[in-house]
Amino acid sequence: METYNYRQAFKHPYTLYKVYKFQLPFGIPLFKAITFLISFFVVFIFRDFIALIDTVAPDGTRLVFLFGIPFGMMWFLTSYKPNGKYMHIFIYDYLIYYFTQKLPKVKYCQDKKIKYSNPVKLDFDFKVVGKE
Repeated sequence: METYNYRQAFKHPYTLYKVYKFQLPFGIPLFKAITFLISFFVVFIFRDFIALIDTVAPDGTRLVFLFGIPFGMMWFLTSYKPNGKYMHIFIYDYLIYYFTQKLPKVKYCQDKKIKYSNPVKLDFDFKVVGKE
């Protein structure tokens, strides 16, 4: 009996080949499409600032800003993998860690949460005895 490795099949991204009735000439991974749209809307929020830059810069600069920056952000966010994770999974895991562990300053001892972590102050009077 032969064993099969399904890892590559399960890691294959969801791909768009058709949007409503429009057939695409090539497949677009869904994660890249969503990342591009989110970054496009973030850049679109700053369209007034981009319009100011366009008045000083040569013609066509607005298109470079509106489509080039989201494409660059999409390329970076989909290709850079900190700790071997995709960027959206890394950011999600980091936010969970930050709000549940780091921000409340939770302390653990042998994998159990310490309820009372206030330092105990011991006041002892020590008397130094000279050496003889």
